[in-house]
Amino acid sequence: MTLAACLTAAVSIEVHPDQIASCGRRLDDSGVVWGQGVTTLQSATSDTSAFGSDDVGSALLGLYEPLQPKIVSYAEETGFCVRETGSALVDIADAYRDTEETNTQQAAKVEQILHSIGAS
Repeated sequence: MTLAACLTAAVSIEVHPDQIASCGRRLDDSGVVWGQGVTTLQSATSDTSAFGSDDVGSALLGLYEPLQPKIVSYAEETGFCVRETGSALVDIADAYRDTEETNTQQAAKVEQILHSIGAS
């Protein structure tokens, strides 16, 4: 399709705010579950006895200890971002509904005015 054809083609976008809000709520729920998993991860990864006390275990522990808090922190942040994204989608759906309601009311007012002056 040429650029001119694309520009003149009718574009139809369907927005379903209830589906957007539902998706947002599911993301928020997923973020909660993620956070519960991070809590389990944090307690499970804080036990370093599996490394043992020999030279190899000590070397592995030296590599592991600085990384463990960062990994847990990144995992926590990921869950937070998932929840924030879900919340934003719910807000977007609400704003869309509000805008559509306002637009419908304004269109009705215009129609009444046009009708009152005999232009409809």
